[in-house]
Amino acid sequence: MLLYNLLGFVVLIVVSVGIAVLIYQLLHRDLRDLLSPALKIPGGTSFYLRALLIVLLFSALAGSVGKEFSLKPESAFIEYVWAINSGLKDVFQNSLLSLLGYLALITVVVATLKPKNE
Repeated sequence: MLLYNLLGFVVLIVVSVGIAVLIYQLLHRDLRDLLSPALKIPGGTSFYLRALLIVLLFSALAGSVGKEFSLKPESAFIEYVWAINSGLKDVFQNSLLSLLGYLALITVVVATLKPKNE
């Protein structure tokens, strides 16, 4: 009983981190191309990219840690799948809110620091 609940929690954590890394992989090249011309500070682009990864990881983990698995040992496999799925709802919600906040920050940074001759 405890083993299956623990396994469900571990699967939720792994899937949550995988989602965060996937979102980062989809965004980081284009974000680097956007930030590189605007930021003349050495390491500025790397800082904002690492900050994005940290924000995505922490928001995904925050959404998955609060989920409680209290299923009975005779529960069907699909019940564990639905329990993990209900935990992913919070992961996606936290990731979306984090991305919206990060988007606002990056918009201000790029609008403020873009080169004036364009």
